[in-house]
Amino acid sequence: MKREDLFIVTKLPFIGMKPEDVVPYFEKSLANLSLDFIDLFLIHSPLGVEHDPKTMWVKLYDGKVKYHKNTNHVGIWKEMEKLVDSGKCRSIGVSNFNSDQVSKVNHIKKNKHYSMS
Repeated sequence: MKREDLFIVTKLPFIGMKPEDVVPYFEKSLANLSLDFIDLFLIHSPLGVEHDPKTMWVKLYDGKVKYHKNTNHVGIWKEMEKLVDSGKCRSIGVSNFNSDQVSKVNHIKKNKHYSMS
């Protein structure tokens, strides 16, 4: 099978929901998949969660997940647009966003290579 016959999608995990996490998690996906580029990179969830950076596991507080209250969707999106500009990613998008969250990103997007679901 040839690479051009495949459409590869991966996601920014909910433990990587900070602008400074976008590139490291994207690069980790590229390395894990042994690829030079990704066809579609999605923000998996509109909410980030606290995690242990050493183990990459979600931190539990009294048995419960602690969500980030102010996830910076705009900052994350801008970092993802840089991936498209670099050629390492062909398209970007969101997943599991509500209409208000989509609107935030929709107002700032500069790139035509996006997907909102």
